[in-house]
Amino acid sequence: VLRASEIVLPHVFKAGNYELVPWQLSDWWTNTLKLGEEIGNEFSEGLLKAADISGLTKLELRAQLGDINERWVPGSRRFAVFSCLALLMKAVPYFDLRDNRISAEEVWLFVDGLETACAVDKPLTSINLSGNPIGAAGAERLGVALTKLLADKLTKLDLTGIQMCDVDEFGRPKHVGAAWAKQGVVAVATAVRTCNVLTEVSLSNNGLGTEGGIILLKGLSDFKKGGLSLTKLNLSRNTFGAK
Repeated sequence: VLRASEIVLPHVFKAGNYELVPWQLSDWWTNTLKLGEEIGNEFSEGLLKAADISGLTKLELRAQLGDINERWVPGSRRFAVFSCLALLMKAVPYFDLRDNRISAEEVWLFVDGLETACAVDKPLTSINLSGNPIGAAGAERLGVALTKLLADKLTKLDLTGIQMCDVDEFGRPKHVGAAWAKQGVVAVATAVRTCNVLTEVSLSNNGLGTEGGIILLKGLSDFKKGGLSLTKLNLSRNTFGAK
């Protein structure tokens, strides 16, 4: 835990602006993270205590997860932060990870953390992943996980501008050769319908289009049947068309 306070957490939690100095994880620290996962919630709370933020209820890490070029570099800062996040999900119920350029592949790391937290009955209740281009594949993986793990726990979900259909808000392809894809919006619509304590959802700026709007409408039409508690739904900056 002391090692965490010296190496990892100051980079993650320090208030204000600071220079991110490149560094590599030692084998010792890598093994410590693995051990912490086995220990469970006590280790997660210890990390917060080491960073002098015990009792934290909202983790705000907007654009602070490190260099995207280090995504899959073993021991890199970005890889390490995702490992730490997985542990901290056991102690903090609200995660704000806006604008970190999280990829579809990194969504798997996020979901692994969700599964671990739920296994010890410490689920997230609020998630903000807006501004991360996770695309249709990432949205599909996330939607399936939310349906499975947080159906009676999740209260707030912000997926603004995640390129859910592999296009931008104007329907332009996310990358060369890409086309509008529905699997992400199908999975997210299922999650919104299934999470029966969900009160706020934002799917703004996702290029949903007419087909995406129809998919969502079909899911939302079941609200009365399921007695869901959604009170705020943001679908702005999506071009649905007259249909």
